[in-house]
Amino acid sequence: MKTYQFRIELKEFTPKIWRRISISSSKTLAELAYTIISSFNGVGSHLYNFSINGLRYGCGGDYSEPGDLDAAEYKIKDLMRPEHQYTFCYDFGDSWDFTVKVEAEVEDDISQPNILSGAGYGIVDDCGGTGGLEDLVLAYQMKFDEKYAELREWFGSDEFDIAKFDLAKQNDALQADIIRMKSAYEDEPF
Repeated sequence: MKTYQFRIELKEFTPKIWRRISISSSKTLAELAYTIISSFNGVGSHLYNFSINGLRYGCGGDYSEPGDLDAAEYKIKDLMRPEHQYTFCYDFGDSWDFTVKVEAEVEDDISQPNILSGAGYGIVDDCGGTGGLEDLVLAYQMKFDEKYAELREWFGSDEFDIAKFDLAKQNDALQADIIRMKSAYEDEPF
């Protein structure tokens, strides 16, 4: 088997927030989705889908969008190609849209996905998408208005640094997040 190296970037947000990950091409699109969601600090509590060659691959079952194919039934190697770019959407309300580019294909087969590098904190579930993330960043930069107090209580922290990316912390959480999301999405759908 081969390993694919992906570069995933959050669309329509500055500063750029991106991740470079490696994952076996024999994994499913669903496993790729869980890897992406976790690597961007997502919780995995919303629907998702990939747009690949005019088709959409998503959560499957009763929770899929009309016309979506079940991402858990398709392997990465069967649909994605090196040097091609695809779209991934997580949380159709907040609309976290990502560009997913297959950067390289290597002969090495790895058993578990890995985050290789990245920039930026990631996303914050239920904040309102990129517009809400911009509001969050601004409120934490200003630190003195009602909005900051409200968001600080909601977010549960006095500090928020959109530029912070902790590779070791992200990789430490990755495998447990994938297992949890696989169970939630595939075994006991929300």
